[in-house]
Amino acid sequence: MTSLEDRIKWNRNASDSPIDFYRKYHAGLTRGQLWKQDPSLYQRLRKDGLLDNVPAKSSKSR
Repeated sequence: MTSLEDRIKWNRNASDSPIDFYRKYHAGLTRGQLWKQDPSLYQRLRKDGLLDNVPAKSSKSR
């Protein structure tokens, strides 16, 4: 069973702005991970021009 936090998804009726919602519930996820976990939030961030606030991919130490 997944936790409530794992099941929270963005919807247009959310009281937080899309970027605040990302920071509150999905901070640290890359764009690809966010797209898989919460595609509607990903699309909203893209549409609003806020996707630059989400890391493109995780950096790995070399």
